[in-house]
Amino acid sequence: MATFAFISIISLQFFFSETNVSPIIRPQTSKDIDSLAKASRPDCSQLFLYLPHDISNNGICSQLQNYILALHVAATFHRTLIVWDPVTESTTRPIFGCSPDAEHLSTGLSQILDVPSSRSHACASALCPFNHSEWTRLLSSSTNDFVNLTCDDVSVMVSGGRRLRRQYLQRLHETSQQMNYTQWVSSIGGVTSTQIDWFQQIQEHQQDDDPWLGVAALLAPRIQWQPFLQPLIAHHLQTFNLPQSYTALHIRRGDKLKREAAAMVRNYWASRGETDPRNHPNYIPLEAYVAQLHPGQDPSLVYIATDDPVTIRDEIEQLTATPWTFHLLANQRLQSGHMNTEPDCHARYNMTIDAIVDLEVMIRSQVFVGELNSNWGRFIHTKRTEFNSTKPILRDFRIAAGDNHTRYLGQ
Repeated sequence: MATFAFISIISLQFFFSETNVSPIIRPQTSKDIDSLAKASRPDCSQLFLYLPHDISNNGICSQLQNYILALHVAATFHRTLIVWDPVTESTTRPIFGCSPDAEHLSTGLSQILDVPSSRSHACASALCPFNHSEWTRLLSSSTNDFVNLTCDDVSVMVSGGRRLRRQYLQRLHETSQQMNYTQWVSSIGGVTSTQIDWFQQIQEHQQDDDPWLGVAALLAPRIQWQPFLQPLIAHHLQTFNLPQSYTALHIRRGDKLKREAAAMVRNYWASRGETDPRNHPNYIPLEAYVAQLHPGQDPSLVYIATDDPVTIRDEIEQLTATPWTFHLLANQRLQSGHMNTEPDCHARYNMTIDAIVDLEVMIRSQVFVGELNSNWGRFIHTKRTEFNSTKPILRDFRIAAGDNHTRYLGQ
């Protein structure tokens, strides 16, 4: 039985205060940095337990974005990340699909992503002996977003999906200029000395390079689909007969038009002299995306992922004398739209696979056009980021409309 030393409610004002308390301590010498980079075994004395269940009904990319944020939190506080999803904890193998006693298994983070779960993690035995419900009650009993528990000399910081985004994200933006990226990058493990050197250079010499691009490039390889899903994804991709080079557009409408994209749509039409909403559609038209392409330079085969395939099909037909050949991904699928509006598990299963395959088509394209006001656009942005031999690069990513400032990958 664990011996409990203390339970404390963590305030991010404590972690990010202007005192000498810092979530990361700057290494003093290059030798320290090298030793951090080479560290491979997880530290089971400092854990970050992430409970994603409260957003398991969110869209896929919403869950993925929150997981990226959890990775960042773990590295920021120099803790080992463990994800506890109650759906799979009672089983000995991964679950995905539909059955009479598990109608909800077509969605959820651990069903689609290869995460460091509490079922198989090397540090799982170090967790305090609570079940998922007890961890959830401990967290929900607090008005704060992070709770710290110490038992048997193991410190466990715990947070949930909504809580993680609710407060940490804003504080992260406010303190981004003070982040010790050199120590942060060392904390995530598996990095090269060249990658650490790049972060050192931009921090010590205050270069204009965007550190978040480097953050994305390091986190992207850690975001992988479940191994048992990868053959299915590969099979779907093969049915498309994708050429080596092609262009991809992601056009997100649906519920985004009522909230996140509303201002962007108004600004787009205002820039074209249309200020009366009765005189124009309530969305950014396809032509705005096509306008970002360069005939004769960009691949002429264009694949479109959208939650509005009917309208997009009409817009394609209205384009005249275009050099582009369009393929609507939704044409080859059973479903389109937000999976949470679909009550049937088998339909949700198909929609989940469709969404993952759509993401892969977008990520692998030579040219991508979309926005950064949706979780899809931000996730694709992250996965198109990688380190070359010397620095992080973003493969051709173009903004159709709205703010082209690169927002934080977990936003």
